[in-house]
Amino acid sequence: MMKPLLKIVRWFRCLHRVSHILLFVCLFSALNVLSYHYLYKPLSAPRIVRQKGSLTSQRGSLTSQKGSLTSQKGSLTSQQGSLTSAPTSPEPDCGHIPFNATYKKLEPFKPVLTGEFLCGLLETTDAFLHEMTKANISVFMYGGTLIGSWRHHGFVPWDDDIDFAVPIDKQKIILPLLKGLHPPFVLDMSSSMRWKMFKSTGSASIPPYSWRFPFLDINFYHRNATHVWDNDQRIFSSYIYPRDWILPLTTRPFHGRWWPAPRDVEKALTLNYQIDTCYTGYYSHRLEKVKARTAVRTVPCSGLQGALPLVKRVVTASGCNETLYLGDRVLEHHWFDNSKCARGYW
Repeated sequence: MMKPLLKIVRWFRCLHRVSHILLFVCLFSALNVLSYHYLYKPLSAPRIVRQKGSLTSQRGSLTSQKGSLTSQKGSLTSQQGSLTSAPTSPEPDCGHIPFNATYKKLEPFKPVLTGEFLCGLLETTDAFLHEMTKANISVFMYGGTLIGSWRHHGFVPWDDDIDFAVPIDKQKIILPLLKGLHPPFVLDMSSSMRWKMFKSTGSASIPPYSWRFPFLDINFYHRNATHVWDNDQRIFSSYIYPRDWILPLTTRPFHGRWWPAPRDVEKALTLNYQIDTCYTGYYSHRLEKVKARTAVRTVPCSGLQGALPLVKRVVTASGCNETLYLGDRVLEHHWFDNSKCARGYW
């Protein structure tokens, strides 16, 4: 009797366990269904919609970028065409005029020509000399430009123009050469005594005058078998030189270039200038008027050592060495034989 009862009890226990398992399975299935309908779908659908909108926005952005790149490509193509069609020319070798700005008391001696003005004036002079060389015309540095070559191997720092002298009997030859130069070079002949040449770009007007700043002053000289003299005898009556002081010409350094110069520079200069004295000059070409007295300074050039470049000469039996110093620093040096040499210092 006990055995059947035990079997029945075991069977009920198994059935109880199976019911628990079935209940668990049913509950699990129900939860899955509920999670699908009430959790997964409502949350997933908006996320998909937002991604779609984001993708659409990204697609529009990419399209816009593509248009921008296409526009840039067109712009670059246009620039390339412009660069291809425009003639190219090398930048002028302007350099700068050395000056030690720590010398505050020497403000009147600081360089006047800087940046675009300096480049423009050098470029103008290079174009002028190119034409003179082609035509085999004897021109030479004159006035402040010649002083600059002698004393500084370049510009007198406070000078504001370039001076060259041209034979007056060559005017008819040089006129078409200089007027035939392509823009931006301009030849001004409003003064009968000296012409002016300048660039129409990178220059400044000087009302009421027809020329612009800075400019190349083209002076004219007469010559005969014994002498050379300035055409403007109203102002430069003392500028009369023995011919062998001037001709035949030589060359001298000027701001990294070699320009034509009188044969005996020292004699040509000392006739009218005290070349050991640094004098700021009384006239401004930038304004075309006389400077105020307070703006004019005169000092021994030796007192400017360290502030601006000065040439020191060492004379030997065979020639001389010209060394350009800024203080104790050597900027450049050149050797000249006896025909181009002169006395000692400065």
